[in-house]
Amino acid sequence: MSSDTSMRKTPSSPVDENDSAVAKTVLFICNDLAYFKAHRSSIARGLLALGVRVHVCAAGSAKQAKSLPAGAVFHPVELERHAFDPISDFGFMRKCRDLVRQLDPDAVHLITIKPNVYGGLALSLRVIRRSPGMQPRRVVMTFPGLGRVFENGLGLTRRVRRILALSGLRRAARVLKVDATFENSADRDSLVKLGVYSPERTHLTFGAGIATAKFRPATVMRRGPLTYLFASRLLNAKGLGVFIEAARLCRLQGSDARFVVAGPLEQRNPDRFSQQALEAAASAGIVDFRGAVDDAEMPELLRSADVVCLPTRLSEGFPRILIEAAASGCALIASRQPSIAQIIEHGETGYMIDPSDVTDLLAAMTKLDAEPALARSMGANAADFTRRMPVDEVQVNETFMALYGLAV
Repeated sequence: MSSDTSMRKTPSSPVDENDSAVAKTVLFICNDLAYFKAHRSSIARGLLALGVRVHVCAAGSAKQAKSLPAGAVFHPVELERHAFDPISDFGFMRKCRDLVRQLDPDAVHLITIKPNVYGGLALSLRVIRRSPGMQPRRVVMTFPGLGRVFENGLGLTRRVRRILALSGLRRAARVLKVDATFENSADRDSLVKLGVYSPERTHLTFGAGIATAKFRPATVMRRGPLTYLFASRLLNAKGLGVFIEAARLCRLQGSDARFVVAGPLEQRNPDRFSQQALEAAASAGIVDFRGAVDDAEMPELLRSADVVCLPTRLSEGFPRILIEAAASGCALIASRQPSIAQIIEHGETGYMIDPSDVTDLLAAMTKLDAEPALARSMGANAADFTRRMPVDEVQVNETFMALYGLAV
């Protein structure tokens, strides 16, 4: 199975001598508050427990902020996540600049592509750097995937955006001495080859980690027809349409399996899956649509499934749902790409497929339908794998604590 040994170690980054001070204020800058809560609440709680002041700047509402870890201070910002918007993007840069001036943080952690580009530019501007004490000792950029701007086959507009994004990242890396974290070696190697980061300033983690104590296999062996689960954002690029079509074809073949869809419908996302098409599939009995599932409900939902499917066309960082599903004893069917090869050993913990070909997913489902015991055996293998790898959020948080300059 593919894995990178550097994921097993806490990094020791090259830093200046005056960088050794323990961080007392950490500012997180993220594109979306809901994303931050789902993926980074654990590290925020860990910092607060150490007496560190935690500030979170993200797009979101005061109502959403109520569920942040107690003590974290929320700074709302307007940010268009899914498109280039000069007015919104410039306002975001000003917000980043003003927060750094106001808070004088010891460490700034930028998360996802827009904060990395625009936040990095804001922090590297002379107006920030020339003021005493206004340059954070530590700047961390996290890439949970490289985003659409780095995908192949882009049109002229996106190619221009890619050039601009790379220029911004290079500037920030040079001026701020950024440490960059990635969720798979392919993404890391891509930006190293493009001259954005030097290898010694890059670090790999298994995503944001998961609370492994919550995600455990069912205590009673499952029997009977299989349950397939698609649990993700309900986007075309995540492969929801492929999943529904494969489910329909399985039904035509006489399958008595259950096909469950769970996740939020992102109305502002231009790639959102058609709500009408999803509701039609549910009405026809092809799928059971559960809607958005609360974090507290996800462990039980995964324990009720045998196979989790993610036929995504996106270049994923390290899909959290797959590691949660594996820890819960689910077999996995997901796209053939480097990040997913970190968790799926083809034929042992699941199958990797071509996401552009529904027949590939159908073939995997048909095989497991014919051999339910094989699917459940793969799920047991996947659970065993997660117990041997550093996927717990505590282990991942140690990496970030070190990058912030905190003793762990």
